[in-house]
Amino acid sequence: ATAIEDIEGAVYSYHIMRLRIYDKEVLHPEYLAYLFSSDTVRKQIRIKAQGITRFGLTLPRWKSIQIPVPPLSVQQEIVRILDKFTQLEAELEAELDCRKRQFEYYRDKLLTFNEVVGGG
Repeated sequence: ATAIEDIEGAVYSYHIMRLRIYDKEVLHPEYLAYLFSSDTVRKQIRIKAQGITRFGLTLPRWKSIQIPVPPLSVQQEIVRILDKFTQLEAELEAELDCRKRQFEYYRDKLLTFNEVVGGG
């Protein structure tokens, strides 16, 4: 999971890595969040992770993960596009949920009869 916001006074457990971006003119926080959810970076994390029951990465292994850092303007455009797709996906999921509830309502109304045949 990735959190963009800075949580003041937060205490992090030993298995949570905090990454702070000091120069937001070089690396856009939302771009980095999208990048960490991409197959490209997740594959590197899976390869470098160690453990038996709980997998994790040491700091040197985290530092060895390679991430593409295009110019800030390109990062901003990528974030804009992915934000738009994220918004569209949420709208489609909401629409699908409404259609599902509508289907269930009409199914139940169409299959409810006052007169029943059989059953005792």
